[in-house]
Amino acid sequence: MLHRSAGLLGVCVSLTVALEAQEPSTDEMGFNLVGSSFVAMHVEDDSAAAGWYESVFGLEEVNRLEAQDGRYSIRILTRPGLSVELTRISGSSPRPKGPQLGLFKAGIFVDDIERAFAWLRSKEVDTDRGIFTDPALQVRSFVFSDSEGNRLQVFEQCAGSCGPRQN
Repeated sequence: MLHRSAGLLGVCVSLTVALEAQEPSTDEMGFNLVGSSFVAMHVEDDSAAAGWYESVFGLEEVNRLEAQDGRYSIRILTRPGLSVELTRISGSSPRPKGPQLGLFKAGIFVDDIERAFAWLRSKEVDTDRGIFTDPALQVRSFVFSDSEGNRLQVFEQCAGSCGPRQN
């Protein structure tokens, strides 16, 4: 049985997977994912969303759960540093226009934010403006949207000081 809790799908997955070479490689992307990030989201088209994450981040599908009656499909995609759970639930209503309460975006850390930004732009990924610095959090970051309009933020920890605090 599938349960929803606080607007998020209650499927908890923890993966540590040694992956074979995949496209794109970290060398091709020019940056590494730092630490371990996990994000789960409801999507309208799980096949298209999975293809997007495979081509942009080189994720590999490692698990798929599907209801026999077609009510839902859950795909788990991963690579070292990032796991994504994509859930399609039949009868889900589309995301309303405008700001909504609840989860707004998720974030991932990288070791080279300029290369991450350039990589996503080369893949024609929709990004907000450019890279900005937050001295209070000691990070540099930018925001992008995936193929379904979900917003994710890419962070790089500042080496040393990010400069004076900006208000």
